[in-house]
Amino acid sequence: MGAVDDEDQCVGTEGLTVEITDANGTVSKLTTNAAGNFYATNTIATPYTAKVIDGTTEVAMVTPQTNGDCASCHTQDGANNAAGRIIGP
Repeated sequence: MGAVDDEDQCVGTEGLTVEITDANGTVSKLTTNAAGNFYATNTIATPYTAKVIDGTTEVAMVTPQTNGDCASCHTQDGANNAAGRIIGP
């Protein structure tokens, strides 16, 4: 498992669930791959909220978002008031 301040070439956590709730209340459950990335093939209405789930433990974003490029804010040091890299709860 990585750390919140991993460098840009961090190793992700595979098998976590990322649950996104869009502006219409539609919930998309996505699974992270070996790099820690996840992808939605459906349209996500903004603003949306997200949470990372590992079994019965979850960590939720507090502020609704409009940018679908999570890594643009969840950088090594965190940008735009975001935490740094996201790791499993």
